[in-house]
Amino acid sequence: MTATPDARAINRSSGPGEVPEWVALAHEAAGVGAAVISAGGMLLWANPAMIALVGRPGRELLNRHVSDLVNPSDRDQLSLAMSTLGPQHVTIARVQWPTPGSWLHVSLSQLPDEIDGQPAILAQAVDVTESIQSQVSLEVMSQNVLDVVTVIDASGTITWASPSVQSALGRDPDSLPNLAITELIAPEDLQSFDDALAGAEPGQGP
Repeated sequence: MTATPDARAINRSSGPGEVPEWVALAHEAAGVGAAVISAGGMLLWANPAMIALVGRPGRELLNRHVSDLVNPSDRDQLSLAMSTLGPQHVTIARVQWPTPGSWLHVSLSQLPDEIDGQPAILAQAVDVTESIQSQVSLEVMSQNVLDVVTVIDASGTITWASPSVQSALGRDPDSLPNLAITELIAPEDLQSFDDALAGAEPGQGP
């Protein structure tokens, strides 16, 4: 029988190295998973949403190294993201957690308050499994089509492009993410494209 994750936030015992109270007040009831990680990578605090995302009882998470909570293939990526943090700096890491096929988007930022005289990290996470699976399916379906297929976010920025852009547009598909979709549209077609995009339903193309 699988243990049901605790519905309470977990917190390191009070003392000189306790997690700042404002962190708990700001994030304990949040729908987004939140956790505080020490400079050495130990989990010091987690809100109920993070406990539910990780899928383990809260008592098993406290003072556990975060590398134990992610897929082994993603540990280097997470470690690098944590090591490059500076004041007010945010790194986004796509981390596959231990449940096969499940994914989290993790935002890492340095807390302004030190813990035990060392910098500490605030991690916030959301489940993006459905969107990742949809993109993987789209990539598989688009491998052998001649039409150009792109995925764009709400701001019109390309997040993925099919391999067919190489032959159709002479562009490397890996160079298109973070590019505005309008940069691929002829100037005379921009107005009709914008009109079609404005009227498109989610999941539909213009």
